[in-house]
Amino acid sequence: MHSNKHSLSYLLNNTSSSSQGSRTKCDVCGHVFAQTADLRKHIRTVHNGERPFKCDQCGKAFGEKGNLHKHRRSVHLNERPFKCTVCPSAFAFKDGLARHVKLVHDNLRPFKCERCDAAYKQVAQLRKHKQSCGASSSRR
Repeated sequence: MHSNKHSLSYLLNNTSSSSQGSRTKCDVCGHVFAQTADLRKHIRTVHNGERPFKCDQCGKAFGEKGNLHKHRRSVHLNERPFKCTVCPSAFAFKDGLARHVKLVHDNLRPFKCERCDAAYKQVAQLRKHKQSCGASSSRR
């Protein structure tokens, strides 16, 4: 794999490893890491596509062991430890609960039409609206 321009050894030996203090930057995508070990893991999983952790139930593969454990708990064990305090909804991940609360209970409508004052909870709703929105101040 040494001929692959994105091989781990190539990238670690042939990049400037731009440093900002003790931080290291990936020369492929510019992402900055606090530690060289994190850069190595990033190159292996993101740029080389290595997925050494495989689910024994469905075969899906992951770059990090923690993501495999989250997958097993949420998909195969159907664990939903993050409970909404307002309604019976429960979620596998904390960010799913936070999104739910913002969109459902806080009535957040982050997707706004730039042609009129309409706002929506989901981007798909905004796209559908834009197909029929004929506001006079239309910008395309």
